[in-house]
Amino acid sequence: MARVVIGEKLLDRNGKPVGKITDVIVDSATLENEWITVKTGMMGGEHLVPYSCIGDEHGDAIAVPFDKDQIKAAPVVDKGHASPSPSERAQVFSHFGMEDPGPPSRI
Repeated sequence: MARVVIGEKLLDRNGKPVGKITDVIVDSATLENEWITVKTGMMGGEHLVPYSCIGDEHGDAIAVPFDKDQIKAAPVVDKGHASPSPSERAQVFSHFGMEDPGPPSRI
C-alpha cells in the first residue's frame, strides 16, 4: 500500500513539529517520489526536503532526521512546483549535508 504523506504533520529529529507536508514531487521520468514540500507557518514558504529522508510515522505525523531550524532554512519552492533544476537539487542536498544521488534511474 502506498504511503500517504500529504497533509501529515512533519516532526524534526527531536520530535518537534515543523509544519505540514503540502505536496510530494515525483520524478517525471520514473514516477518515483523524490521530494516533499513542507509549509512551516503562516508566513513561511514551502520548503523542499528529500523524500528519501522520511523516517518513522508517529500517529498522524512523520519524522525526518533534521532540526526544525534546518528545515525552515531549506530552499523554498513556488506554488505549482515542478521538479527542482539540477542546481536547485544540488542546493537542497548541500543544505542538508547530503550527497546528491542524482535523479532516480529508469530500470
